[in-house]
Amino acid sequence: MTDPAHWLLEEIPRRLAVEDDWVHHTAKGTSFVVTETGVWLPLTGGSGEGPTHLHVEVRVAVDVTDSALAQSFCDERNHLALVGRWFHDPQHRIVAIAADIPLLAEQGGDDAGVATEVVGELLNAASTVQYCSAPQRDLGGAKAIPAVQGRIRTTRGLADEYLPRVTFPAGEAPDAADEALILAQDGLILTLLDWYVEHDERETVAERPDGARLVLQVRQHPHAGWGVVISGRPSWNADLAAISDLNGSNHRAGLTRWTRNDDWVENRVFLPNALLRAAGEDVWASSRLVVAVLLNVIEHLDDHAARASALERPVWPADELAADHRRREPWNDGRPEDDPEWYAIYLDEFGRMGNLTEPSYRRWLRTLRPDFRRS
Repeated sequence: MTDPAHWLLEEIPRRLAVEDDWVHHTAKGTSFVVTETGVWLPLTGGSGEGPTHLHVEVRVAVDVTDSALAQSFCDERNHLALVGRWFHDPQHRIVAIAADIPLLAEQGGDDAGVATEVVGELLNAASTVQYCSAPQRDLGGAKAIPAVQGRIRTTRGLADEYLPRVTFPAGEAPDAADEALILAQDGLILTLLDWYVEHDERETVAERPDGARLVLQVRQHPHAGWGVVISGRPSWNADLAAISDLNGSNHRAGLTRWTRNDDWVENRVFLPNALLRAAGEDVWASSRLVVAVLLNVIEHLDDHAARASALERPVWPADELAADHRRREPWNDGRPEDDPEWYAIYLDEFGRMGNLTEPSYRRWLRTLRPDFRRS
C-alpha cells in the first residue's frame, strides 16, 4: 500500500469501533462487517487516473431480478437519502449503496473525519433496510449477508446505530450549515463565472443560458435535521431507467445521486451538520467541502454518459456460506414507532426486537428448504 491515503483504510474501522476480528485488509482495499452489513473500501483514481477518491460500497440485497421494482425502490431512497446513491446492478442482480469521497487533506480538510461520517451514514442506511427485511419483502431477493474469512457475524456492532447516535443529534441547530453556506457563497463568484448567481439568506440559486440550474440551501432533513442541500437540474431530462443507469455508473461519481423532482431529473446531495463539522476544525473546511461537492454536481450536469458499473466488488469471499445463512430467520417487518398497540414478539439472532406478523412468518416459511429449518 503505497498511496499516502491508505492509512484511511485502517482509521475508518477504528473510529467506527469495528472489532479487529471483523476487519480484513487486502492489497486492493479493506472490508469489514457490522452486525449483518458488509462494507468495502477501495481507493480509486490516483497514479495518473485523476484525483484519489475513497470508494464506499455496501451491498444491501442479492438475487434481485425485477429491474423495474428495484429502480423504483432505489429512487424512493435516493429522494430522501443524505449522501451516496442507491442503485441496482442487473448484471449481478444486486442492490447496493455507494459513494466516492473526495480527499481534501491537501486543502486543509480532515479526510478521516469526512470518510468516517460518510461510511457511518451509508452503513446505517443499509443496515436499517436489511433489518426491516426489505431485500426479501420489497425486492423479492435476499439480504446481502457478508462473510469475513469464512465466518458469519452473529453479534451486533455499534456502527449500525451511527445515525441516531452521531448524525441526527448534530442536526438540531442550523449553525454549522449557515456558516458553511455563507463562507461558500463568498467563493462562488469565481467558481460560477458562466452562471447568473443570486444569493439570499440560506439560499443560492444559479442559472446558466442552456437552462441548467443549481440550488444551494440550508434546510432541515426530516430525520437528520439541519444541513446544506446541493441540487443541480440539467438542461436534459431522463426517465427512471436512465436514472438507474446513471446511479449505477462509476463515471463522475461522488457523494451525490440522481433522482426525480417534479418530473425532472436532478443531481442532489444533503450534507448534514455532522458531515460539515467533520470536514475539519478550520472554519473554511466545511465551505471547501460544499464547493468541492458543488463542482462535482456541475460535472454530472455536463457529462452524464453512463460508464462501467459502480459495483467494485459484486462477489464477496464465502458468499455461498452466506446464501444458506440469510434464509434462516423470519422476515422482520420492523418496529412501528407510531403504533401504540405494538408489542415485540420476536427477537432476531442479534437480540433486536422486531414486529414479526403472521403474514410475514408464513411468507418466510414458504422460502425454506427442509435443510434450512432450525429445530
